[in-house]
Amino acid sequence: MNDCDLEHPAFYKERKRKARVPHKCSECHHTITPSTEYIAISGKWDGKIDRYKQCLSCKEISQHYRETENCCVPLGGLFEAIANAGRENIN
Repeated sequence: MNDCDLEHPAFYKERKRKARVPHKCSECHHTITPSTEYIAISGKWDGKIDRYKQCLSCKEISQHYRETENCCVPLGGLFEAIANAGRENIN
């Protein structure tokens, strides 16, 4: 069971693609170079369609974080979530 209080999208599509042109990873902001595989994500949140690109390293980190922390991570917010992990328990 995943402890997730994020809004569920009206639709969500995720697929592995091979870059034909340079892209920027939505998580680490590094360049995804042509001929490199990446994850293309699209969905509709709050009535707005958004698209994200995730390098395979960030995809793996995101999956591991979700599994070990038992929580959801907003797209584009992986490293902020990791940096803030456990801070709510300090005080």
